[in-house]
Amino acid sequence: SWEKTVPPRKAAREPFECTIRMRHADGEYRWIHDTGAPAFGAGGEFLGYVGACTDVTERKRADDALRQSEDRFLTLATNLRHVLYVADPDRRRIHYVSPAYETLWGRSTTSLYREPMSWLEGVHPEDRVRVEAVLAEGRGTGSYSGEYRVVRPDETVRWVFDSAFEIQDERGVPVRVAGVVEDITERRRVEREVLEIAEREQ
Repeated sequence: SWEKTVPPRKAAREPFECTIRMRHADGEYRWIHDTGAPAFGAGGEFLGYVGACTDVTERKRADDALRQSEDRFLTLATNLRHVLYVADPDRRRIHYVSPAYETLWGRSTTSLYREPMSWLEGVHPEDRVRVEAVLAEGRGTGSYSGEYRVVRPDETVRWVFDSAFEIQDERGVPVRVAGVVEDITERRRVEREVLEIAEREQ
C-alpha cells in the first residue's frame, strides 16, 4: 500500500519519490522509501529510471512511537491542572504551554506564544525581581525552582511553584527548558492557618 504516491510524475517521466509497504519473503511488511530519476539517451530516448530503495521500517516505527508519545503527552497536559511548558533556554520562544496557563494566569496561551516573556507581567511586582534572578541563575546551573505570586487580570492572587530543567543535545548543549507550574494557593493557606494556630497555643 502506498503512503505517498505520485504515479503521474512517474508516468510523465519525471523524478519521483514515495514511501510504500512491501511484503518480505518471510511475510512481514517493510516500509520502503523509493526514489527515482528518469534516464535519457544521447538522442533523447527514454531509457528508464535510475533510483534507490531504502528500508525505512525502523525509522517509521520510531516516528510512530514518537507520535504516540506526543499524543499521550498532549492528552495528559490538556487534562492536568498544572501548567506544562517547553521553551528555548532563554525563554524567548515558547514551543508548548498547556491550557492550564489560561486558568492560572488568566491570560491566553496565544498571547504567550506571541510574547513569550509576557508571563512575567503576571508575576506579583514584589516577586518579579526575585523570579528574574532565579531564572538568570538557572541558565547557569541547568535547572531552577521557586515559589511566587501570580496576579490575574481580575486582581486575584495565586501562589505557584515553578520548577524547570534543561534538555540538552548529545553535545551537552542546552536546547530546551521544560517545566511545571503548580497552583499551591490552597497549600499556602493551610500552612498559614496551621502556623497561626501554633502561635496562639504557645
